[in-house]
Amino acid sequence: MAPSSPQGQVFYAQADNDIVVIRVAGRGNFDLSPGLKRVAERFSGPRSSPRYIMDLAQCPSLDSTFMGMMAAMGLHQMTCIKEKIVVVNVNGTTETQLTKLGLKYLLDIHGKDARVLSVPESEFQASQPEAQSRLEQTVHIIESHQALIDANSGNEIQFRSVLDSLSASLDRETRGRTSR
Repeated sequence: MAPSSPQGQVFYAQADNDIVVIRVAGRGNFDLSPGLKRVAERFSGPRSSPRYIMDLAQCPSLDSTFMGMMAAMGLHQMTCIKEKIVVVNVNGTTETQLTKLGLKYLLDIHGKDARVLSVPESEFQASQPEAQSRLEQTVHIIESHQALIDANSGNEIQFRSVLDSLSASLDRETRGRTSR
C-alpha cells in the first residue's frame, strides 16, 4: 500500500467485478471524505452499485462529514442491490459513532480481526480527489449531512442547525459570485 499523507488517505481495490474494498488510513474526516466520494463516483452509476467492503483497521475515528459520505454510499448500495456496506475492523470509538447516528441499517459492522476479502497490496490505489473550491467544499458538507438525515430522520435534530448555517453560507457565496 502506498504511504499515506500525514492527514491520512483512502485506498481502494476492485476485488471482483462487483466488489470494491476500501481502506481508510487515518482519521475519517472532512479532509478524507472527498477521496471516499471519488471512489463512489468511480464505481457507482445512477442505478448500479458494487458491493463495498470498508476496512477501518487504520482509522481511529470518524467525523460527521465522512460518516455522511458513508451513509450516502450505503443508501445508494441499498437502493441498487439491497445489501449493506460491510464495514470491518472497527474499533470501539468508530462503532459507537456509526451506531449513534443509526447507520447500522445501512452498514454491516464488524469489530477488530474481521476477515476481509484477500486482495494483494499491489492492487490498492490511493484515491486522488481533485482540489475543491470553498463552494464545492460547502456543497459536499451539506450533501454529506443531508445523507445522515436521509439515513436516519433522528439525525435531523443534531444536524439541522449545521445544514441551516451551511446553506446560508452557500447562499452568501453564490450571491457574491453572481454580483461580481
